[in-house]
Amino acid sequence: MSRIDDTTHRIQSGWLAKEIIVNSFWFLAFAGISALIGSFPRSTDFQPEDVFGLWIIERLPGLFIGLFLFFPLYLLLRKMNYHYSLEDKFLVVEQGIFAKQKRHIPYASLQNVLLMRTFLDTLFGFVTVSIENASGVAGGMMPARSWYWRDRGRHSYLINVMLARMMGIFGNRVSIPGLSARDAVQFRDALLEKFQESRRPDVSGL
Repeated sequence: MSRIDDTTHRIQSGWLAKEIIVNSFWFLAFAGISALIGSFPRSTDFQPEDVFGLWIIERLPGLFIGLFLFFPLYLLLRKMNYHYSLEDKFLVVEQGIFAKQKRHIPYASLQNVLLMRTFLDTLFGFVTVSIENASGVAGGMMPARSWYWRDRGRHSYLINVMLARMMGIFGNRVSIPGLSARDAVQFRDALLEKFQESRRPDVSGL
């Protein structure tokens, strides 16, 4: 099997551009809504405890504008510092812009592999590989081979939409978004093969 990592199966630049555009739209929309709310006439009859709330409302547009300007750089740095590879015995994942986090996940502890995509991902051909780790939990792996809208048993629609837009390690889950459909299927199949190999009895010492 050829090597699979973040250089051979990489997050597509188009996915980054899509996330920047979508999130920038929402930041600007919320900035406009906040500015509109802040422009409403205010009553002069308010209590001292209302001052802090008014202070927040007045600064919300600036906050969302700041997020609009900062988010593209943050997402780019996060992607540049996000690495993953399938090694002999572990799925190795590393992330972090300033505080680094590296995790070695034994293949035998994998519980679930999901291929997911949002509506926009479907249009542009991007797929997210979501991997659940269940170290120390008995039982096998549940390879979810259907797209998220066909898999309603364990994950709700809303949760899957959120997961399909995440990148990184979240608790016992690893999310690798923005892969091409071909790379995502190859990644999943390679994980399943590694999992099956890890469950075979070791007869080398016999």
